[in-house]
Formats: sequence, C-alpha cells, structure tokens
Amino acid sequence: MVPVLQGEENIRSVIQNTSIEDLALISANAYLDGIERTPQLGNDPYAHERLRRSLVTVKEDFDFCFIDTPPSLGWLTQSAFFAAHYSVICVIPEAYSVIALRRLKEFHESIKQYHNIDVFGVILSFWDERGAVNKAFLGEINSSFPHKLFNLKVRRDMTVSRAVLKGQPVIETDESSRASQDYRALTEEFLSRFLKESTANHLNQLVSKSQTKVTV
Repeated sequence: MVPVLQGEENIRSVIQNTSIEDLALISANAYLDGIERTPQLGNDPYAHERLRRSLVTVKEDFDFCFIDTPPSLGWLTQSAFFAAHYSVICVIPEAYSVIALRRLKEFHESIKQYHNIDVFGVILSFWDERGAVNKAFLGEINSSFPHKLFNLKVRRDMTVSRAVLKGQPVIETDESSRASQDYRALTEEFLSRFLKESTANHLNQLVSKSQTKVTV
C-alpha cells in the first residue's frame, strides 16, 4: 500500500487474490509507519484523502472493503476514517482496551465534523464467559457506543494464534474450532445487520424524497 499512498502505483496493481474465492487483500508492511512524514505526503495538505480517492476507483469491483487500522489514532487511522462509510470497532475485555473506547469516541466525533461516518458495531474478542468483570466491561462499551455491541462474542481460542503464525484464516487452520464457529456466526450477524441498515437507509431516502417540496 505504500507506493499507492505515495502516488507511485495504481491501487489495482497491489490487490492480491487469496486462497479464499472472492477474497482479495492489499498487504501492509513496516514502511507504513511514519509514511505521513515522507516528502510525497508531507508536502500534500490533503494527504489524508489519498486512501479514499484510491479506493473510489475500485469500489464497483467489491461488495465490501475492510480497512484494518493500527492500534493508534494517528494519520493512518484518520485516513481510514475519511475513506470509510462505517467503522467496526474491535475490543478485548481488558481495562486499557475498554478505557480507550472513550478516546475513540471523541476521535470519531471529531471526524464526523468533516466526513459522514457511523459506528456500525462493536466486536468483542478474546471473550471468556467466566471473566469476573465482564459486566463492567459490557457496561463501559454500551456507555461509549449504545446499542452497537454485536451479540456474538469471539471466544478466546489458541487456534487464532496458530492461524496467525501460519498466515492462514482461522477457518482453514481448524474449521471445527471455537474461533471458526464464532467468526462464521459473527459474519452471519454482520450481514444481517448490514441488510437491515441498508433497507432502513433506503426507506429513509424514499421518505425524504416524497416529502420534498418543489417551487417553480
């Protein structure tokens, strides 16, 4: 992705097919860290728009585009927010992760002053039903992003670590594992929620058009 953001390559040239049919990816590397300080981007006051402009050129080729951001609220995350219609927030049930949601909410609201982006949902991973402070974690999440938490929680599973080390999707590492089952169920919930969201938006647009007054 580095040469695309630096204006040296077209985004189509870095899209790679994967072992899963109809799933493609654009890989990242360590050179993304601090890329905003390179001359190509540092001299461009609208550098944070480069990712959005690149993705627009391929938006008709894919049903969904997921942008995985680093665990910080720096330039790369800002660029991703400006390129996206929705954000999907991933959180683990640990104190610092949940507390960081408050800062993320502020960041989200600051972006919305310039770009229309909504929180699509919050996903909990590394979940342990026996956690002593689960109730407090869930309360904090609902306080920051009310009614956005997905019902499906991805349970803690060593299969995820093995999949990362092998460079494979978890469903290919062990299709019968807890994590594979959870991610499949999460996908179904995601698609169901997306369909409802799209239908609601379409109906709202129709209502808005029907109420439009025209003067001549």
